Amino acid sequence: MVLVPYAPNNPQLPHPAHSEARITLKGMLRNANCAQGYEVRWDVNRNGRYDDDAARVVTPSGGVVRDIGRTYTVPAVGNDQSTNIDVRVLNRCTNGEAFGTFRLFTYTWSPSPDPRQWTADQIDTLDQMAIQEALWYIHRNQTGHANAGATIKSYMGAGGNAQAGAPLAIWAMALNGHLAAYPPGTIDRQGVVLPDGWEAANDRRWNTTPYAEDAIRMLNYVLEQGTGWQNIEAEDEDNSCGYNGQDVRRCNRVVAPNNQGMYTNGVSNNTYYQGVTLGGLAPLMDALAGTPLQTGGVARGMRYEVFIQELTDWLGGMQIDSGCGRGGWYYSRIDGNGSCSQMDASTAQWGYIGLESAEAKGRPYGVFVNNHHKYSLADNLVANQGNRGGSNYRSSGSYANNLQLTGGAFVAARWLGIHTLQRGDNSRPFPTETNLTADRLRRTFDDYLNFTATDWTTGSGGWNNGAIFWSGGDYLCGNTNAVYSWGNGAQCGNMYSIYSHQKGYRTTGPDGQEQGNIGGRNWQREFSIYAMRSQDRNVADYANFGRISDCGVAPSAVCNYGGNAFGTPVGALVLTPTLFNPKPVAIGRASPSRVVEGCAGGNNGLVTFRHADSFHPGAESTITAYRWDANTANGLWWEQGNNPDPNRGEFITDDRNQTFTFRYPEAGTYQVTLQVVDNLGQTRTSSMTVVVD
Repeated sequence: MVLVPYAPNNPQLPHPAHSEARITLKGMLRNANCAQGYEVRWDVNRNGRYDDDAARVVTPSGGVVRDIGRTYTVPAVGNDQSTNIDVRVLNRCTNGEAFGTFRLFTYTWSPSPDPRQWTADQIDTLDQMAIQEALWYIHRNQTGHANAGATIKSYMGAGGNAQAGAPLAIWAMALNGHLAAYPPGTIDRQGVVLPDGWEAANDRRWNTTPYAEDAIRMLNYVLEQGTGWQNIEAEDEDNSCGYNGQDVRRCNRVVAPNNQGMYTNGVSNNTYYQGVTLGGLAPLMDALAGTPLQTGGVARGMRYEVFIQELTDWLGGMQIDSGCGRGGWYYSRIDGNGSCSQMDASTAQWGYIGLESAEAKGRPYGVFVNNHHKYSLADNLVANQGNRGGSNYRSSGSYANNLQLTGGAFVAARWLGIHTLQRGDNSRPFPTETNLTADRLRRTFDDYLNFTATDWTTGSGGWNNGAIFWSGGDYLCGNTNAVYSWGNGAQCGNMYSIYSHQKGYRTTGPDGQEQGNIGGRNWQREFSIYAMRSQDRNVADYANFGRISDCGVAPSAVCNYGGNAFGTPVGALVLTPTLFNPKPVAIGRASPSRVVEGCAGGNNGLVTFRHADSFHPGAESTITAYRWDANTANGLWWEQGNNPDPNRGEFITDDRNQTFTFRYPEAGTYQVTLQVVDNLGQTRTSSMTVVVD
């Protein structure tokens, strides 16, 4: 039994939930060979019994039961607490039993039906819950399971366009910590020496999360659609990799120049598929760098980082080299001069996205985008800007100032660091690739920003004619009375616009920072609320639970060209923050909570305080201090700038397992507070009462 962990690198962390949340309980079975099936019972009433819980009989296929889950409404709780749900699986052939625990932590709050009242902390939790449901929907809606061993494959099949859906689904899983893994002991080394410790790390991923299997299956699916070589020019494999001041920096390539780049996904000359595939596959570098591809025709046996560099070379080779369209892309490769009418912003943004992802995820492994491909984007950003500051559909001016397409401009501009340049600076920041000055480029970026702020709540519907974020300009879609509002008119937005813009805002340049508010609007809040309310959370409909759809008032390109196979992964990416920095959770225990006053002698008045159940919901963060104040009547000692005095019931430690004992000398009712502090300085408290008779 493999139950889905919230954080694969720390499986003990619980899934977050709020009182009365609608979620799914998630798990699968491996090595399942009973033809009579398995009886699954989740102890949803948490009484330690299973005979009074609903039974679901599941049958294996190919030795696997991919889904033993169910929907679940979390009960209301009176205080923040662990609410783990146990599951029993009965083998109907042998009557053998297996047990597991789905880790869950429930906060006392239940969100207001009016999202405008949601706090930042609540949105963080709601975000993470929505991501988990989207990933489980992707898992459940894989189809085409085939092959065995290291060449297993499947794809995200709900709604069509699996060729785009598979890379995007991989991307959503990888950015949320669920990296790919091969079945243990199956990889064919093909003469490649695997990195030290790789096999143990691979096996740990495989055994920890079902999504590790999903990601490798979808990677193999993409590879088996077909890979091949395309001829490119020498400049497409140049080893320039940035600037040291005005001087070109040079890097060693992970693969020798061969005047060829590689395509995949079975599409040899299509910018969109090449960009989306490169963007989605590059994040698997952390799991697969140094290992050989197991399938994919001519790509089989190629080390993963070499494969990503070859994909990068071909996407770069498809870029328009000169003319009005320089630095952009058309639907297919244009080698050399490209006219204004051939630079297509709807396609070019996938050139930006693919190359940026390749460099951001591949640079630690030697993958880079050379200066010719990267910095010629500067010319493209200027040439393709409309008279109001937005992106044009074509640089010739058709469908000018298109809000939807302007999102791609932010990807390119922020990747190049144009947002960090200074107005009034007439130096040339990228001298070998463009004559544009820092002042001109920064003015271009500011114009894109101002246009977006101005048109945030305007625009018309449709693919080309202006585009929108939300019909009517309202991210709440006129509904301020529902937490989960799918099916009640909440799908009034354009997920394609939203995805493109959030990708641009989260792209970091030399400053390492994401975009701040746009015209005073908190884009993260508005995008997240729209995406999570576009998710189906109907507990009576397990089949569709977790899908994210914008097929509503103003169907977007996501709806029209990909359905749920596109919409759900894209929605999950919209919900995924660049950095997730939640606050730690303080859970304190006072034992006993009622005592006789200490002046009576003996062990009277003694109370022991424990904080070991406290945890950090951020997998990359840690709790660095536990602070106790056993009597807060005179204020908390840490807020007063004092050092703790154990004689007054004041303690501090960095030891999770340390306990404290304090003797209350006099009768009374005492308020006790525990504060936990994390490595970022964030704090959270919990309080309890001790009664002394």
